[in-house]
Amino acid sequence: INAEYMGTLSECLFFFAPSMSAYADQQPGKPLLVDGWFHERSPMWPGQAMTLQVAEVLFHERSQLQDVLVFRSTDYGTVLVLDGVIQLTERDECSYQEMIAHLPLFAHGAVRRVLIVGG
Repeated sequence: INAEYMGTLSECLFFFAPSMSAYADQQPGKPLLVDGWFHERSPMWPGQAMTLQVAEVLFHERSQLQDVLVFRSTDYGTVLVLDGVIQLTERDECSYQEMIAHLPLFAHGAVRRVLIVGG
């Protein structure tokens, strides 16, 4: 996974999650990974949290633009997290692919050739 490309792609498409670059400042002392669990807590969704059990951390690094975390969960497969916000999981990736491909195809109406990159 090219996480920076995925971040750029997500900003271009409607399933965009607003940047959480200030997330760390708003949640001081609250790490995302605690006791083998990933915790998504965000001021974007007050009163709501998402927690996934982590089987293995595959990648975690802070780039110039964002915090990138990729891990394998026990039930959701591989998970991509940008700035503390889940972008997609293997378990629900088909819903993203459906929207990325089908909406533009149906909106155009006369597509003859298609190139799908990635996946």
